[in-house]
Amino acid sequence: MSTMASKSSSNCLSSEKTSPQLVFILQTGGKKSKDVQTQIRKHVMKDIGKSRRKEKRGRKIELEVHPVAPSQPKDNVSPTRIWSRNQLNTDQINSTIEEPYIATTTPDSSFGSMPDGVDASKTTVPHLQGDLHDILQPAIGWHQATAFSPGIDRLWTGRMDPFVRYPVELSDRTRELVDLAFDDRYVNVGPFRDACLPVGMMDPAAFHQVLSNALLNISCRRADISPETNDCMKHHALAVKSVNERITDPKLSISDGFIGAIIGFACYYSYTGNQAAWRMHLQGVEDIIRMRGGIHTLDNNKLVRMLLGWSDIGGCSIEDSPPIFPLPVRLLPNQNSLRPCPQISPQAFHIFRSWISRFPNHLQTLDTLRFVSRFSSHLKVEAINTNRRIFSDGDFGTGYMFPLLHQCLSLPRHNPDVNEIDGAILQAARLACTLFLAELKRMFGINAVNSTLQTQKLRGYLESSKGHWGELQVLRLWCFAMGGIESLGPLRDWYAQELRVEGAMLGLYTWTAIENEVKSIIWFDECHTPLFVELGLGIKGSSGLNALGGRS
Repeated sequence: MSTMASKSSSNCLSSEKTSPQLVFILQTGGKKSKDVQTQIRKHVMKDIGKSRRKEKRGRKIELEVHPVAPSQPKDNVSPTRIWSRNQLNTDQINSTIEEPYIATTTPDSSFGSMPDGVDASKTTVPHLQGDLHDILQPAIGWHQATAFSPGIDRLWTGRMDPFVRYPVELSDRTRELVDLAFDDRYVNVGPFRDACLPVGMMDPAAFHQVLSNALLNISCRRADISPETNDCMKHHALAVKSVNERITDPKLSISDGFIGAIIGFACYYSYTGNQAAWRMHLQGVEDIIRMRGGIHTLDNNKLVRMLLGWSDIGGCSIEDSPPIFPLPVRLLPNQNSLRPCPQISPQAFHIFRSWISRFPNHLQTLDTLRFVSRFSSHLKVEAINTNRRIFSDGDFGTGYMFPLLHQCLSLPRHNPDVNEIDGAILQAARLACTLFLAELKRMFGINAVNSTLQTQKLRGYLESSKGHWGELQVLRLWCFAMGGIESLGPLRDWYAQELRVEGAMLGLYTWTAIENEVKSIIWFDECHTPLFVELGLGIKGSSGLNALGGRS
């Protein structure tokens, strides 16, 4: 007897199963029967046969896909909280291979059109419209707001779509960096991610520079490493090389993608603190735009136009200089679409009335104060209604904060129709508005915000106008608060001391009373209150003064 086969005088087959994987075969006689041979092949040679088989190639697999129609809002639901002004179907992005879809506000744009069967008149939703009654209403579902907003589609693991044709050949390392740099599941890269990557898809140099800037943005958030990492500098160098190789081409050198690459260079140097290089590259963009025929030739490409505006405003904010390029008015919503302030404090009302009486010919600065107050009030409501997702909405940032910053920087630096004292008051109010918006820019994920020059200039204007503010004394107190929040080092201590002195002159003998007074003018609690409390603690800790009692 054998576990495999044994010889005997006659053939007889029997089997006994001792386990599911073990079979005993008994054979008698000299000749093997077919049943025994089949059983041997079945149980002995099966695994060997599998290992010898070659995998078939070119096998076709059919997948049945069931399209799901996007849910439509009910007729009786107001769309006031659906932020995206340029609605884009995500299937359109996936189907684009040769050239990425660029969202624009004009239906006849040469850069993209709505998909077949989609009514363009129904895809644009009024942006943040409504009256005071809307403040008390709950927010419309967040899924409705994001279902139509333009974005970068990802696979189920969060990685970028590997079937998209990129303008450069991607290595495994580059794919990893793209996944890291543009995936906010791992790091908050700000609200302009969905604008930067489509611009990078237009041109090889723009792609490398957009990736470099995204990596630079991430490293700026990590205080333990240098902002300029090896990967960041590598892709910046590749972008520079690509531009230098093609700059003599008369068509490519004035294309939207090429301009996007130069704007990316300007952003890079603004992040790294090289203002001279930032201005040089923006002047280069200005020359290219002049060769194209004017700034209006970029209005058909909203994303490039907006990135140019942010780079312009970001660098000019650091230098406190007027913007280089005008506002893209037809691409922006009306500022009046912001909710009106639910109520105005007596202090703010007193300031507005006193301003009109003292500066009747300088109401543009007063309008800036009014719109900054309205923007802050509206943002508070949206932060609550959206569970703070408003700070990741690039359309909101470019649509409302962008024009406010542009307006602050565009106010005149010299006013020949007023005396030196009144001119200093006008400049102090302008700078305080800019400093108020600086912290909000950081909340929107913008890192390259440097207010050193503004805080120094504000100190000079406040010192030269001391004792001449009259009915605007409360506004002067607010200017001190904005300067103190944004300043550092000894200058911060100076602002804190002056706040205490100014507060005492107004009958405010506690730091809490001073805080309540400045909050009644223009304030955003989430970012300004912690910094103001820290400013008060600095007085008590560093100078030995009793900040709470207002006495030395």
